[in-house]
Amino acid sequence: MEDAGKRTAEAAGGNGHASLGAAGRGSRAAGASVEPGARAHANASSSPGSKPAPVATTGDAAKRRRAIVDAAVDIAARQGLAAVSARGVARAAGVSVGYLYKLFPTKSDIVVAAATRFFERAFFDDFCHIEPGETYVIYCRRLYARAAAVLDDFRATWLVDREDLPQADRLAAHVRESQTLAHAKRGLVAVLEHDERVRWDRLPAGVDAEAVVEFTARSAMSALQAGEPDCPLLFYLLEQGLYGSGAGDAAPAAPSGAGADVPAAATGGAGPRV
Repeated sequence: MEDAGKRTAEAAGGNGHASLGAAGRGSRAAGASVEPGARAHANASSSPGSKPAPVATTGDAAKRRRAIVDAAVDIAARQGLAAVSARGVARAAGVSVGYLYKLFPTKSDIVVAAATRFFERAFFDDFCHIEPGETYVIYCRRLYARAAAVLDDFRATWLVDREDLPQADRLAAHVRESQTLAHAKRGLVAVLEHDERVRWDRLPAGVDAEAVVEFTARSAMSALQAGEPDCPLLFYLLEQGLYGSGAGDAAPAAPSGAGADVPAAATGGAGPRV
């Protein structure tokens, strides 16, 4: 096989395996000089019918992934989650169905990715940092009000045909809800630890930021799932327990501006119970 390859290269006018000093006896016999670049080109094209293999980059895959998720978000926002299909998303994103399934093995994975993008966009701008002077309770009030409004919109548009949503998609959304809640808890811990008004010495022994956030998250999730526009009892208990009065809620509104950065986890909000 190697001799046959050499004969093929020599017949084409150059020996692709020769060194620079002894390159291409057949080429010199024909009166042609061979430059290094020309030899490299000969090597690449010496096999009849061969084509250079396409190079897939990480950047290309990331762009296509974003295009797929954006397409799914657009379809869900206009027609509801039940209308999201692999074929429709692939067509809108400009990729093949086979390629889509390489990135998202099941349709439920697409549904979850689209819902996640929806909540990230809904919360990120307002809750990516703590406003100067903002307490944990004020932050939680803001977050709850925003979450209630976002969920109303989500239920009215994305879940318009909820009964048609496959069971697998519902189960996947439940899993993502738990992951989103855990992500949001980590962000709320950072907010609480930035609150200098908290009187930790007044709290029972063993109560730390994680315990307070767990209590907050469970109470807020229960109220959101019940469709309550506010959670007054939760915020009253937080004010009394953390500050000893309603002082945390009475703090003046903070001006616009960059405050302490909060991990993006705090913007995850609470996923819907579908």
